[in-house]
Amino acid sequence: MTIRPPGGQLSPRERDAVRLTADGMPPAQAAVEMGVGVGRVNDCLRNATGKLRAHERTGLVHRAYEQGELDPPAPAPDGLDIVLTADQHYLLQARADDQSYKAIAKIRGVRIYDVRQAERALMSLLGAKSPAHLMKRGRELGLLGVQKEASSSAAGSLR
Repeated sequence: MTIRPPGGQLSPRERDAVRLTADGMPPAQAAVEMGVGVGRVNDCLRNATGKLRAHERTGLVHRAYEQGELDPPAPAPDGLDIVLTADQHYLLQARADDQSYKAIAKIRGVRIYDVRQAERALMSLLGAKSPAHLMKRGRELGLLGVQKEASSSAAGSLR
């Protein structure tokens, strides 16, 4: 019998794979860190995605934080002067909520390409290495997990 923390759904290996993904490591690098093959890391991420009912790794990382599977990251001192536009905040929250590029594009009335470009720009602004790492950076910078006053409309451009 495996002992897990209260509410813990993930195995220790799955939790490690999610944590390393949240740190911005690609599966090959996480495999080296964990001492397993890349296929095993991908299996762990796939299993964790199913257990936490996520569709993508961005949603997986956010849900792992929300459900206490990952310890919250320490606040980053460099986040004090970062202010997101309403569109950027919407995109960050939508990706945290596990919305696909296609769903966001449809809601916002833009092309999928525009959503991806906006996410890349947001990753650059926040210093994220990957979309999954964007979830960790959002928490470190106080942009996720905190209610913001900025309002965003359902329609608008992400350009």
